[in-house]
Amino acid sequence: MFQLDAFPLFDEAQVLSQIGNKPLLISLVNAYLSEDMQQDIKLMQAQYEQGHWEEVEKLAHKIKGGVAYLGTQRMRYACQYLERYYKAGHRTLLEPLYQQLLNVSAKTNEVLDFWLNKNQP
Repeated sequence: MFQLDAFPLFDEAQVLSQIGNKPLLISLVNAYLSEDMQQDIKLMQAQYEQGHWEEVEKLAHKIKGGVAYLGTQRMRYACQYLERYYKAGHRTLLEPLYQQLLNVSAKTNEVLDFWLNKNQP
């Protein structure tokens, strides 16, 4: 699949250089891990199960926007790869790109949860 290993699951230094405020980052990570924010992944899974790839692509785009300033580069690129592949009219590798996105999402959540537990008072 498209190589994502070069991109970090979470880059605290990078995101802090953008927002400059660790308490704000803690708040953003908490919000991202909330059930409401994770709803887009669940919606994507439901659309996938129905074979609605256009909706899967739209949700990948939405998720990409949501993680753009969270320091989760690998997640951003997993979304971007699926989104651009679909928009280019390709279909052959949609399934593995979708599975890759779900895998990266789960790993990202694990890393963020670990970081949050380590950094919350």
